[in-house]
Amino acid sequence: MIHSIVIRSAKIFSASLLVLLLAALAFGQGGAATGDLRVTVKDAKGNVITNASVTVSDVGKGLVRTATADGQGGYSVRLLPPGTYIVKVDAPGFGGVEATNVSITVGGLVELPVGLAVATGREVVEVSAQADLIETSRTSTTDTIGQLY
Repeated sequence: MIHSIVIRSAKIFSASLLVLLLAALAFGQGGAATGDLRVTVKDAKGNVITNASVTVSDVGKGLVRTATADGQGGYSVRLLPPGTYIVKVDAPGFGGVEATNVSITVGGLVELPVGLAVATGREVVEVSAQADLIETSRTSTTDTIGQLY
């Protein structure tokens, strides 16, 4: 009797262990269906830019993600579903850059070097002279009389 209880407990334990092992394998495979993107941002002289904003988007899927900065000119976006992305890079004082057709594959790491040029923006100030609404050269008065019916 004790022998059959021990055998039954061992079978239940083995079956439970097998179910847990299969569940761990199934969940592990689901997480691997992504890829990573690493963007390195530098200026025209090759110096890293640490205050950029990097946005990754897949318009077809409606996915927009912002990269995490490492403080040394590197920006990472992890766990991206496979697809084709648009990467936009902007930094204060620099012109923005857009990289299109950046392909992310399952389990892949895409390294994307980006160079930014100093912004050459111009300020345009528009001044227009408008005639005075008050006439100052003549003096006259007018009265308006309405008609009564």
